[in-house]
Amino acid sequence: MLAWGVRRVLAHRLPVLAAVLAVTLAATVLTALAAFSTAAGDVALRRTLSASDHRDDTALTVTADVPDGGRSAARATVARQARSAFAGLPVTVRESERSVTYGLPGGDRDHPDLARLATLDTGRVRLVSGRLPSSVPSGSVPVAVPRIAADRLKVRAGDTLALTGRLDSRTLRVTVTGVYEARDTADPYWRLDPLGGRGAATVSFTTYGPLLAPAAAFTTGRVTTDSTAWSVTADTRGLTVADADDLRDRVVSARAALRKAPALGGAAEVTTGLPALLDQAATARSVAATSLLTAAVHLVVLALGVLLLVARLLRERRTAETALLRARGASTRRLSAVAGVEALCLALPAAAVAVLAARPLAGLFAADAAHAPLTAPVVLLALLTALAGAAVVLGTATPARDESASGRVRALPGPVRAGADVALAVLAAAAWLPLRSGDRLTPVAAFAPALTLLAGTVLLLRLLPWAARAAELLAARRRGAGAALAGRQFARRPAAATAPVLLLALAVATGLLATGQNASWRTSQYDQADQTAGAPLRLDDPRPSGPGQSGRVDGVRDLRAVAPVHRADTDLSGGARATVLAADTGALRSTVLSGPALADGALAPLAAARPSAEGPRVTLPKDAQALLIRARTGPRDRGVPAARVTVLVTDRHGTAYRLPAGELPADGRTHRLRAALDTTADAARFAPAGPLTVVEIGVEGSVPARAGTADLRIDALSTEGDGAGSRALALPAGLTWSAESTVTRGTLDDPARTLRPRAAGDGVALSYPTGSDDIGDATSTVRLRPGAVPRASAALPALATDAYLRATGAHAGDTVDVTVSGETLRVRIAATAPTFPTTGTDGALVVDLAAAEVWLAAHDRDPLAPTEWWAAPEAGRTVQAAAHLRAAVPGATVTVRDEVAARLLGDPLSGGVRGALWATAAAAVVLAALGLAAAGAGTVRVRRPEFAVLNALGAPRRLPLLLVAAENTAHLLTGLVTGTVIGVLLVHAVVPYTVRTATGARPVPTAVTDLPVTHVLLLLAAVATVPVVVTALLARHAARTPAGAGTEPA
Repeated sequence: MLAWGVRRVLAHRLPVLAAVLAVTLAATVLTALAAFSTAAGDVALRRTLSASDHRDDTALTVTADVPDGGRSAARATVARQARSAFAGLPVTVRESERSVTYGLPGGDRDHPDLARLATLDTGRVRLVSGRLPSSVPSGSVPVAVPRIAADRLKVRAGDTLALTGRLDSRTLRVTVTGVYEARDTADPYWRLDPLGGRGAATVSFTTYGPLLAPAAAFTTGRVTTDSTAWSVTADTRGLTVADADDLRDRVVSARAALRKAPALGGAAEVTTGLPALLDQAATARSVAATSLLTAAVHLVVLALGVLLLVARLLRERRTAETALLRARGASTRRLSAVAGVEALCLALPAAAVAVLAARPLAGLFAADAAHAPLTAPVVLLALLTALAGAAVVLGTATPARDESASGRVRALPGPVRAGADVALAVLAAAAWLPLRSGDRLTPVAAFAPALTLLAGTVLLLRLLPWAARAAELLAARRRGAGAALAGRQFARRPAAATAPVLLLALAVATGLLATGQNASWRTSQYDQADQTAGAPLRLDDPRPSGPGQSGRVDGVRDLRAVAPVHRADTDLSGGARATVLAADTGALRSTVLSGPALADGALAPLAAARPSAEGPRVTLPKDAQALLIRARTGPRDRGVPAARVTVLVTDRHGTAYRLPAGELPADGRTHRLRAALDTTADAARFAPAGPLTVVEIGVEGSVPARAGTADLRIDALSTEGDGAGSRALALPAGLTWSAESTVTRGTLDDPARTLRPRAAGDGVALSYPTGSDDIGDATSTVRLRPGAVPRASAALPALATDAYLRATGAHAGDTVDVTVSGETLRVRIAATAPTFPTTGTDGALVVDLAAAEVWLAAHDRDPLAPTEWWAAPEAGRTVQAAAHLRAAVPGATVTVRDEVAARLLGDPLSGGVRGALWATAAAAVVLAALGLAAAGAGTVRVRRPEFAVLNALGAPRRLPLLLVAAENTAHLLTGLVTGTVIGVLLVHAVVPYTVRTATGARPVPTAVTDLPVTHVLLLLAAVATVPVVVTALLARHAARTPAGAGTEPA
């Protein structure tokens, strides 16, 4: 039996070889796809968990008010739940005990500066000077202070501070032993610190800390404990996809147990982003699996077509042989056993090659997959695929009993074929519609491209008989037997041309789909990088800062343009939220990465609204670092506290800053006030983005009990530069002053009074009514404005995204009110865009920052401070500019567009899917070549008797060559044209919906179809090369056919 089966396999070498190659190729690629999916899933999971932007999400943070005497039980509870949550993984638990807030000496009584003490892991800090505290002596508590706190508070090692408890007013004396800074503020450990390791933060109060204290200061009761926090981290480098779901469930259970643990007070705050991160990774794997399934379905369709074609050739050759065997008594059972032996002869080599080649091929998709072990399911898939392919070939190649007698295959009736075509079209539509309308990719969507491709190709090929008849009529009108005979054969046997044309069309369309998918995906990654970053470089620093911060960024080397931006969220109706960006739109046009969603000129209406003031104004020198004011107010009133003086300035970007200048007592004497112009988000000092313009000088004080008149006089203005001392500021000729006063009682403002300031030497003087206050909650504010005041428009022009318009029901030209950082702006929608960089899908409004500052100042509102700076580097200097920017602003976050794009493009799952698509396209070309070679060989074999007759009739010996070349050229051109038409239509119909993010969502901005013409031409050349070579060889072989030859031994 075995020998008989082997002889039958070797008896028809050409079709059997084509079958073996097709089965081997399909099994190898499918096995490689499975191996990649398994290996890349683990790699992608570990990379996701170890990514720098996910470090905080992987930690488990516990904050609790531990009962007195329960520290040991609390530690044991956290350690036990940590081991339970991360069972099997190395776990690290770090603790920090935090104090209540203490008031620092020397601050404002109503708004004091605050400080917290805490125990810290000394391995997470870097000592700048002095030493870290160790023991607790009987006197003051030794502490190390953050660097920013030491600079701002002007303290150093050896200084002693008296802190005042905010709860019990007890005095706690601390001695500074050293100055430290966080080694890495991105370390999840610093989530234990409310200040995030930055050393200071300002909301309503400025809080410094933590002041690093020894643990004994808390255990002895010297320091009042507020809460205890733990950070739990695990080493996930050994985590696999198989363990991810179990890990997620354990973390969720541990989080719930810690929240209710009695040892932690029964109300612990437990936060972790690990379950959500694991869900995100699972979604990414699902999206990748769907994309791989799409490639696999295409491959299966093509392989099935080739195998059916080869099976038909084998069946044609074996019809007489099988009939003879049946006539000699061979039973169906015996023939089936022989077919099984043949199947093993085909399947076993194919499975062996698939298993051996799977890992190297998977390594081409992603380098990490080349070293991953092959799992038992992957090996089983290789064997089953090879057996299935062999079964398709030999099961179809074995003629039925009635077919063996007639020697012909019965064709399906026309209605049946028409019904199958309609069913295929309906299936394609049913799979495509959910893909088009769904927000998430599902496994059903994997079949949509293949079904659409198959339906379109089959429907077009139904026109092939009519095209063949037209070709026959056209050829008959030409002189010469070659063209007429070729046209006759093409029209007489259109079914024989259907299979090779179908294979060519499928190969071309599959290649075009892979080309379009890859090119569109790559373009989408760059568009998403533009959307995420907003600019080539973006610096995020929401810390409160002064004018020096913009000057600090402006002065960074290798930057050609910088645009400050204020970002805020605003609430919409129905619980929706939107993003509001107030930006220097003049500079933003040179820095923003517009992408396909932002049309040229979309920001022009906003930039045109930038305010301009005519006439002289008070402009400070570019190197000014402080503004000095000599002022006095009276009459003398010891019952009225000193007034607070502020200065409102704008820099070259139009950004406004309200700066404190000090307190002005109501004693009638001249005082020297100073407003620092070089303040930044930390203790560093930088010249502002000058020149600065003085917009307003404000004097805010309490209203006396009895009404009267107060005098305010500013004698002179001067500036301080870098080591140059003070310089008098000469006011420009023709400078005019305007002023108004407002009395605020509680939350209500009295009507503003317009005042008439008068020039007084090098300054200005005015008198104003103070009003009266019997309750003691009223304040009086006087605003002096030098020079012409820019006029604020009734409504600011704004750019709105489509999502914002949908959420609010607004339209272009409408006027809406929007709340930005607690201040209400009235805006007019002057431009629209599908989306705007960095704003996501929630909707956004963009306004000009300078115009917004003028509008807020005109309505007595606080200015908007920049929270971001969008920058454009000099050509070819992105890497250097990013390094300079990170070094210039420590503690800030710098987003580099090129780094975001590289991260997106380097994702092992997405990159592997792209490689899988290319492998599928290459396999399609090879399979089509195998099918064409087999079909061509079968055609030559069938046509040998005809060629012998032509030779006997005296036809030229080159006539068979011309006939074979003409027929195969017709097949080739038909297949190429059909495949190109179907492929281009398929790319535009499917690709915009199959390009997704790692979470399966549609990208923002929406993916744009990209089908490079150069790639298309190269693909068509690659697909046509093998058929052309095969045609030449077959034609040459046909020309050499001897007269009377009618059989082929192989």
